[in-house]
Amino acid sequence: ALTDTRKSDYEAAPTGMRIGHIHLRVGEIAAARAFYEEAIGLQPTQDARTDASFLSSGGYHHHLAVNTWNSRGAKGRNTTETGLDWFSLTIKNPADLEVQKTRLRAAGYVLVEMENKVVEAMDPWGTRLRLVPA
Repeated sequence: ALTDTRKSDYEAAPTGMRIGHIHLRVGEIAAARAFYEEAIGLQPTQDARTDASFLSSGGYHHHLAVNTWNSRGAKGRNTTETGLDWFSLTIKNPADLEVQKTRLRAAGYVLVEMENKVVEAMDPWGTRLRLVPA
């Protein structure tokens, strides 16, 4: 177990932990697709839906899903409340990372350059996405 639910002492996930895929609650599918599909470049893996989008790289069933099942119309997350602050995607091809940066800037997203050539952008709900070179 990662944590003991009877105590409030959880600080961080174990070092080196990797997650196969993630589901995000978003306020609107079109805005989520604009960020994750059009600017980041993930590809849809299922037919278009109005309440969810399943996205991946390399044909995997999905690395990232966004949905409005419990969050339709949600605005930016209140950072003083519990919620996902950030996650990262590892980018294997350096040329892909440069294209992602160009698309994000062209779409008006602010990029933060971090250590080790990591780039961070924020989705429309305040979740920070870190693009990490492999």
